[in-house]
Amino acid sequence: MNKEIQDILNTDKDLSIETIDELEDVNVATDFFQNMKNDIDSFDKDAWTNKTGYASPNFPSFGEALEGWTAGLYVFAGPANHGKTALMTNIQHDLCSHAPNKLFGIYYSLDDTRNRVIPRIVAMREDIPISIVAKPGRYQQMIDDGHPDSINIQKALDKRKKGLDSLKSDSDKLVIFESEDVELIDDIYEKTEQIYHYVKSIDPEMNIMIAIDSLKDIMLNSNVKLTDNERMDIVSKKIKDLSKKFNCMVFVSMHLRKLNGTRRPTMDDLKDSNILEYEADVCFLVYNDVSKNKQSAKIFYKDSEESVEKKPIIEVDWGKNKLSSYKGVMFCNFAPEYSKCIEVAEDSAQRYSAILYQI
Repeated sequence: MNKEIQDILNTDKDLSIETIDELEDVNVATDFFQNMKNDIDSFDKDAWTNKTGYASPNFPSFGEALEGWTAGLYVFAGPANHGKTALMTNIQHDLCSHAPNKLFGIYYSLDDTRNRVIPRIVAMREDIPISIVAKPGRYQQMIDDGHPDSINIQKALDKRKKGLDSLKSDSDKLVIFESEDVELIDDIYEKTEQIYHYVKSIDPEMNIMIAIDSLKDIMLNSNVKLTDNERMDIVSKKIKDLSKKFNCMVFVSMHLRKLNGTRRPTMDDLKDSNILEYEADVCFLVYNDVSKNKQSAKIFYKDSEESVEKKPIIEVDWGKNKLSSYKGVMFCNFAPEYSKCIEVAEDSAQRYSAILYQI
């Protein structure tokens, strides 16, 4: 109890109940004021502790636009096969593998099995085709049969082994769960809490970051019959609460319906979940012109000037950004066979922006 109020009570034994209630109200208000001061001190301490945010060395423009990656809900939304999951995975890997960040990655793959995710991660890290990681026996047979490119195939198989060994050694930085491990939102909370406390017990300065593929696959433990939109709204709110509870970054992929013509996705395409549109701190709207329009695509890159094949560029429109003042579109080269995304150089980005403006 506030000392001044206690003194009044001690000196005047005949105070009315109403007066005592009023004094208690003052005491409660005083507590509110003190709590506010404590909150401000806590904010200031946290702000100075992580004054630059987390760095993403291979996606420098993203980190610069955000003024450093910080806790919040990041949505990667786009049509099927446009590269949203690959982009999300590449950025998570970049953040967690950068030692100064001190981040432990949790990857919830609800759309694919662990045996499909691991080859993509190894291929991405080692710049080798996913198929070589997933089906080494087939390529070893090609070598045994005297394939003319046996030397390069063997080099790729060697990099595969190196990549798997490296991924095992990084098991203290990344864990992968599939739908058999988690299906309900409550399962995600339980696993996350276990890992969070484990990580903090090892290094109090380390934090977790979460990636979920995809939002539509998260189920609720409820006997109430809900529409898909109602379920998505509840899940979206709980996912945002996850980022608040653990003060961490949460990445989530979201599938958008097929787009007509040359139309790019907009925030209106998130209308299946009004709550997600509201709860997201950042929403990356992902589009891949080559995936949509094949060889008629206007935005693409080529492996060489002589090549006739158009390679995909991932357009990343920052549809929503509550964490900084940046608004705009960024571009990444995408190699689907490697599950690899690489941020384009500034001159290329300007060229693609000019083309996009004309579409």
